[in-house]
Amino acid sequence: MDQDIKKRWVDALRSGLYTQGREALCRIDDNGNRTWCCLGVLTDLARQEGIIFEGDPEPDVESLPYRNPQGFPVSRNYLSRDVVVWASITGVDFLANPVVQLPNGGTRPLAALNDSGVSFREIADLIEAQL
Repeated sequence: MDQDIKKRWVDALRSGLYTQGREALCRIDDNGNRTWCCLGVLTDLARQEGIIFEGDPEPDVESLPYRNPQGFPVSRNYLSRDVVVWASITGVDFLANPVVQLPNGGTRPLAALNDSGVSFREIADLIEAQL
């Protein structure tokens, strides 16, 4: 993984600026409050760099749509290929989800860890040590 982007990602996860959510890169509630998955935080960093673009929220859909530079919609749940290439991430599963090794010797995708309640701080430690 690109080390500068990794540092920005880890710092963002630890910053307290992002509220952790589950099962989507970014969710917006009826009051406009946003929550992010750990992959959504990286996607937001890519958005800030112009790598990917935020789409318009859709009625009755909580997850925020993203579009690639060509204007096509990308997954609301996993990293787009554009983000994976920008961040130079290797070791991803079939859904472009970075996989890390657990202390027990097993492996898990970051999204699964996030969605099972592992904190941003713990995920940041795994990213820092392994990606």
